Amino acid sequence: MRLAALTLALAPLATTRAEVVHVLEDFSDAQRFFTDAGASLGPGFWDSGAMNASVTEGALRVDYDVYWKDLYGYVQFGRILDDYYPCADATHLSLRYRVTQPQTPARAARMGVVLLDGSDCEDGPACSALAVPGWTFENYITFEFVLDDTSGAWQTLKVGLCGENSDPTKPFMRLTNIGPVGNGVLDRDKIRGFRVNFVVDTDETSRGSIEFDDLSCIVPDEPGVDPCAAPPRPDAAKVNDVVLEPAEAYRTVEFGHRTCDDICAEDPSCLYYQVSFPYLPFGETVQIPSCRLFDEATTVRPATTREAEDVEVYWRTDRKARGDLCGDVCSCSDRPDGVWLLPDDGAVADCAPYR
Repeated sequence: MRLAALTLALAPLATTRAEVVHVLEDFSDAQRFFTDAGASLGPGFWDSGAMNASVTEGALRVDYDVYWKDLYGYVQFGRILDDYYPCADATHLSLRYRVTQPQTPARAARMGVVLLDGSDCEDGPACSALAVPGWTFENYITFEFVLDDTSGAWQTLKVGLCGENSDPTKPFMRLTNIGPVGNGVLDRDKIRGFRVNFVVDTDETSRGSIEFDDLSCIVPDEPGVDPCAAPPRPDAAKVNDVVLEPAEAYRTVEFGHRTCDDICAEDPSCLYYQVSFPYLPFGETVQIPSCRLFDEATTVRPATTREAEDVEVYWRTDRKARGDLCGDVCSCSDRPDGVWLLPDDGAVADCAPYR
């Protein structure tokens, strides 16, 4: 099969190689894609929404209407090939999109991008283009909170091509109980398909419209780029060895753990945020990787050994957002090490810039 991919080489600098962009999907034909709203999970399951896909000026427009029904709420579309995408040397996935109708109500849904890893597949129909929607592949997903964008402009989503089993600290994480475990790693040279889904939280509904242009794999122009690197947090500082009381958060965003700094920065009330990583979607105590926002740190306590591994706390360092940090919840010490002291005298962060 001739793989329908376009390779673009940008002019290199004198001291670097050219960045290479492999366009995997140009979204120019709505008939290429399968759609699913839940019933594909098997007998006894049901749809939880509807969607319509059409091509407008060379881009794929998706109108979605999704609601929570008993166990889940999602709609999705995607494509599977009988060949592998040319992503073996790539470090990042890129997706161009434009929100044409922001979701209503706001903040109800998130967009997921799923990559289908065929490294554990046997030859045959179960791992071919016929295997829609891809439950027989290793399924790796990243969630993005883009559906509330009101700019109307084209945006580019760029995500590291890195996933290790159900590790939520990586850009992509394997969907528990969906598809085989395989080798527990997203194999960039074995990607055979993708899905884009729109998922609501419990008891939520959402509708809106979004357009898609190119889905691409990017080979960087510099060696040594780490696809697993965590996103930068330029306006936040980590608070070590403490946790905030989850019940005191004024907003919780499920699967917002990778972009919690952006979610906080866009919320004028957010001064602290707490990221929790455990992913236990089934059982008596369900745990979902989450981002929790706080407008004050009322209850602060030392983290247990397990919490120190599973939970991270950050505070906004932006001066305009913070205001009078030292008059908030801490006392500023004149000790030589210039630390910020919480009421329990636990040294947790540098306070010097806010004296």
